[in-house]
Amino acid sequence: MSTFARGPVEMGEKLQEQKSANRGWLIDGSLALRLLLGAGVLLGLLLVGLGISTQTVFAATNPLHTETTQPTPTVIPQGKVIDHVVVVGHNAIVNGQVTDTVLVIDGDLLLGAHSNTDLVIDLGGSIRTEPGAQTHAVYAVSMTSQFRNSLLVGGVLLLILWGAWVAFSVVLVTLPIGGVFIFRPWLEVPLGQLRQSVHRSGWIGLLLSLVFLAIMTLLSVTLVALPVAVVFAVLYLVFGIMGWTAVSLWMGKLILRHRPQAQSQSRWQEALIGAAVAMMLTNIPVVGWLLFIMLWCIGVGAVTQWLMRLNQRPASHPM
Repeated sequence: MSTFARGPVEMGEKLQEQKSANRGWLIDGSLALRLLLGAGVLLGLLLVGLGISTQTVFAATNPLHTETTQPTPTVIPQGKVIDHVVVVGHNAIVNGQVTDTVLVIDGDLLLGAHSNTDLVIDLGGSIRTEPGAQTHAVYAVSMTSQFRNSLLVGGVLLLILWGAWVAFSVVLVTLPIGGVFIFRPWLEVPLGQLRQSVHRSGWIGLLLSLVFLAIMTLLSVTLVALPVAVVFAVLYLVFGIMGWTAVSLWMGKLILRHRPQAQSQSRWQEALIGAAVAMMLTNIPVVGWLLFIMLWCIGVGAVTQWLMRLNQRPASHPM
């Protein structure tokens, strides 16, 4: 083919490719248009359905259409049976039957003489009951300034307690990790005591804790002996931290003893695992504090037995 004939042929091929590309765009565009139209139809049907259901609910619960400055109350007419009624921001009048719950927030509630309700709750308003009204349970909370202040103070205290408990849980986990490095030379004997008898360590720790508590209480009565009470408290706290470290190590070893890589675990990892398990146990509702006191006393008892052995060594080798 000559050079002069090739030009028209290439132009024809380009025009054909452009037409096919335009046809593809038209097909894609028509498909997208169909999808958009379908989505619009579905959305319209959904909005119409919501509008019909909303009008039905308001027609049933709010048949009064008078234009007044006050919000129109929601009315359940006599002979009407409804499962749930929730009214927010205005009053409600119940003359029919509500089989489950009537909840009114920031509004007053009137139970007519022919009303029959199960559970009635009013928050921030008042409840009036006409003679002949039937109800099973009525709860009303007055949102006065005093109640709001009490609710705010209670919420702040609850938030503070929750934050303190989270901080306490973090301390329970991090203390044994530092205790492994600080008390490393003296942890073998308490660990041996825990392996021999946990019950004995627990009873010794409980008795010693009661003795320390009694001594610190007696010393803190007078200002002169208050520094001595602080010294006893610090001493007992050191015993407790060392004992908690020993208990965390002991629990970590118990958990990892059947695993193949248990021998390769370092002590701080064993203490971390044991402390995490102990922290989870102490977070159990109701019994968490009892479990913490029990584990704490076991650790204090193990450290006490170690100190008793240290005091007995010079006596067993007289000069």
